[in-house]
Amino acid sequence: MNWYDYKKRLEQKYNIEILDSDEEIYKKYKPNTGGAAVGIILGLCIILIAFIGLGTGELFLDQYTLIPLFFGFCFIISGANDATKKVDNAEKNFINEIRNRRAQQTLQMKKTTQTPIPQVPTPQIPTPQVPTPQPLNNEIPSSEIKKPVLATECPVCHSLIAIGSNPCPICGTPLKWT
Repeated sequence: MNWYDYKKRLEQKYNIEILDSDEEIYKKYKPNTGGAAVGIILGLCIILIAFIGLGTGELFLDQYTLIPLFFGFCFIISGANDATKKVDNAEKNFINEIRNRRAQQTLQMKKTTQTPIPQVPTPQIPTPQVPTPQPLNNEIPSSEIKKPVLATECPVCHSLIAIGSNPCPICGTPLKWT
């Protein structure tokens, strides 16, 4: 089978595009079916000799004739199976090599064609100034609201007083804070 017929058959069988430049890869994986051919030819010779002997009357159809015929058929079948396996393995290896090369080429093309997205400067949008809330008619401004102060009890009059007060604002007793 020549390269172009083989290429067409593989393209149909594996649904892959094979280029003419892939012939070098095909030569690398081309199977060596010489040993299988020897088995087939040997089997054919044995069968041919047996049939010639039977046809000329030199051999009789008995167990001594059937044994070489059996071996002849075995040589043919095993040689054909060996050749088929070698061809199938060579085809699979060839197709895998082609697919791997196509995947690498595709990846390489993606790497070379990818360009970084240019950074577009974003305009600086001024942040809006939120005005401070103005108190309504009867409201007290937030700056004038007194923060709660911690308180304790005066030891004399038991009124609540701010911590740190001296003297007590209610009874006037001098206080000692520690």
